[in-house]
Amino acid sequence: MSSIPQSPEEAREFLEKLKDRVDLLFEDVVDLEATAENHDERIADLEAENEQLRERVDDLEANPNPALNDHPRIELSVPRDESWQDDRWDEATLRVWRDGERLPIDTLERAEITPSEAVLFGLGGSDLDQYVEREVDFRTVHETAEMLLTEETSMPIEVDDPGGKVDLVTHDYAAGASGPDNPLPFTGKLTTDATDPVHVADDGTVQLSRTAYPTEGEIGSGGEVRYASYYGSPPGLLDCRQLRQPGVDASDRP
Repeated sequence: MSSIPQSPEEAREFLEKLKDRVDLLFEDVVDLEATAENHDERIADLEAENEQLRERVDDLEANPNPALNDHPRIELSVPRDESWQDDRWDEATLRVWRDGERLPIDTLERAEITPSEAVLFGLGGSDLDQYVEREVDFRTVHETAEMLLTEETSMPIEVDDPGGKVDLVTHDYAAGASGPDNPLPFTGKLTTDATDPVHVADDGTVQLSRTAYPTEGEIGSGGEVRYASYYGSPPGLLDCRQLRQPGVDASDRP
């Protein structure tokens, strides 16, 4: 096997000679990766089942596909070979360099074979697919996102600060909400009418108002209640005015 290239020129010559070979195994992966990062070619590097494959990609055939709220994706056109559809390449590790810069691609999603070439579909940000449960106290959204990405992924991250300022009143409410012994201070901040189904209690909490005053009654044999009248005997045991619906002032209670 040829020795590992020691300079960008040797690396370029080496890759030119091997660009049409698909099943290429390297023993010293680390040294080769360090060399590849120094030259100006585009390289696709795959790893699966202890096999290392490195393929040169034409500049015009590497197509990054950025999209909002999606994984980083790329399409790589390589020489046609049916072996790209072998099971050993399912979700293989994929590393891609462009002009010496590592692209955010880490997984070979799938490969498609055409009459003239093979197209490799690369996917990045696989760590973002995991589900994470975390409890946080009062913290801004961008700070929470930065914390989760830093602690739960191995990706380099950059989270923009949206600016603005913290609503101190909201902060105080959130910090003080700990149950009946420390209620939210809504007293003096929430105005209700007599017809509203909620009210602010003396302890500062918001409570539901009573909206009905039912009393026990009996309906005689054959009696029925229809609209606002009662039919049957004995009469007068059920007065529909004793039911107060929402929107009716409590003072209307009989």
